[in-house]
Order: sequence, then C-alpha cells, then structure tokens
Amino acid sequence: YFSENEVDVVVLETGLGGRLDATNVVTQPALCVITSIGLEHTSILGDTVELIGVEKAGIIKKGTPILVGPNVPHHVIEKCATEKGAEGYYTCEDILGDDGGSNVKVINGFQYVDYDLENSRTAAAALKLLTKKKSNFHFKAITEDHISNGTSLRPSCRFEKVLYNSLSVILDIAHNPPAMKTLIAKLEATYHDRNKRIVVGFSADKDIKAISNLLIAAVGTPSRIHLVEAVNLRAAKIDDIIQADPRMMASNFESNDKSIT
Repeated sequence: YFSENEVDVVVLETGLGGRLDATNVVTQPALCVITSIGLEHTSILGDTVELIGVEKAGIIKKGTPILVGPNVPHHVIEKCATEKGAEGYYTCEDILGDDGGSNVKVINGFQYVDYDLENSRTAAAALKLLTKKKSNFHFKAITEDHISNGTSLRPSCRFEKVLYNSLSVILDIAHNPPAMKTLIAKLEATYHDRNKRIVVGFSADKDIKAISNLLIAAVGTPSRIHLVEAVNLRAAKIDDIIQADPRMMASNFESNDKSIT
C-alpha cells in the first residue's frame, strides 16, 4: 500500500505492546523507538515495567538502531537489543546531550514534568538519528529548522486550550495514572487559582481506581467530576467506574444519556 502510494516516509505506531504486534511485518525499519513506559494493559503485557519492557522490545530488529525514552527499564531493553543484534542502543542524551532537566517546568511556584517536552525531545533525537542513516532515505536532508519546527507542533488533545465564551476548556487524552498525575500537576501549575470541573471517560482496561483517586484529590470532591461513557466497545461503563470507586456515585452523570458523543 505504501509503495503503491509512493510515500517518502512511513511512521508505524505499535497498537499494543510490540512482541506480538502486526507492525512486525516490517522487518527492516530505518529506526525503532520505544518511548517512556508506564503501567497499562497490565492484564496483557504484564504487571511490572520490566515485563512490559520485554513486550515493547519485541519491535527491535536486527541491524536497526533502537532509541528509548527516559523512563524505561534500560537493563531489560538493552539486553533484548543485544540479543536481537540491533545496530545500536541509544538514549536521547546520547544523541542530543544532557537536557539539564529542561522538561521540568515551574509555573506559579508549582513544579511538574512536561511530557510534551519529553516527547518532542524523543522525536528530535529520532530525526537526528535518521539523518545519520542517509542510505535508508531517498529524500532531501532534514535540517535543524525542520526538526525544531516539527517537534514544536502539538497534536490535538495534548493540553489543548479551547475558549468557550469566557470559559477555559483544556482537552487532554491522559489515560493512565502516570499521565493523569502529570496532567493534574500541569493544570494546578497553570490554573492554580481557578475553580475546576473535570469531564472524564475511561477505557475499561485502565486502572480506574488509581485515576479516580487522582481526579478526586485534584478537585476536592466527586461532585466536581462529570462522568461520560464513550460509544466504544473498550469504554468503561459508568456502573463499572462507580464499582471501582464508590465515591463516584456522588459525581455527575446522566442515567439515560451517558455519552457526550
């Protein structure tokens, strides 16, 4: 399909894990990237970051360099890279140098780790690695300006700010405890003196109880949380959310129309 459409570059994102993922049909990629690892899909991938790391490392290919994010079990993934004969094992620091903690932000006296900056740094390191493998590329060289401009762009729903009349609405796809903890820290730092309400839906395979704890702590009471149920087979039912954390019975939801979609 990609060949027929004469694309210059294909970025394939693993659907789940890596070892058993369908993207492994591509056996000679130019680069493999594993971003920071958190505890999710634990019923399938394992209940420790080491076990999940083994699954993620399943995308590593012989003769292909592997780049990893800052929060991974390095000893596990590097061992897999060696066993598979990867061309090299790289961190962002290996490619870009020490960032001096540039992803740690302080706003209004509140400190948090900005995952957006972490992801942008990983993307920049990947692009720099690719430019060193010019034999795999059949298009013009990527410049520093290309990298800087491209990695400064934000996808939708990554702390996306929307104004609705005079109301500030933040859209974000944080969906596991580490991401939710970071989102809440960024919200508190950016809007520390504002009243907040949270509209949230869950996937059934996430740690609903842990995320619920973070959300209630962020706004002080379940009455400032609005539950919705997406029209998706993977969506958690509102009844399941309440079962996971009975305090959510005091939240806001519509029994007859549970979805905002």
